[in-house]
Amino acid sequence: KYLGVNMSPTGKIKHEVGRLDSKVMEIYDTLDRKNLTPMEVRYVINTVVVGILQYSMQVVGLPRAFLRKVDARSVRVMKLKCGIGMNSPVEQVYDHKIWKTCKMQ
Repeated sequence: KYLGVNMSPTGKIKHEVGRLDSKVMEIYDTLDRKNLTPMEVRYVINTVVVGILQYSMQVVGLPRAFLRKVDARSVRVMKLKCGIGMNSPVEQVYDHKIWKTCKMQ
């Protein structure tokens, strides 16, 4: 372990990806349970989750499948907090017009 990142002498990153997966998914589970506004959820995702991933990516390259999983979970949480249907296109989450109609809890 070096500066909070688990590295293997053989270059394997499975342990680090597993650690990041559990840490990030725990944050998303907490966001699901808490009564937060969409703006607060967006702030947590952009600062905490992205910060954790950026710091780890300085040392280890993360697999695309893991990054897609994190992105999908981010979209899911944002859709739930905005009251958008799960089958709605992803573009609605990124549409700034939708923020005016999001229900602020």
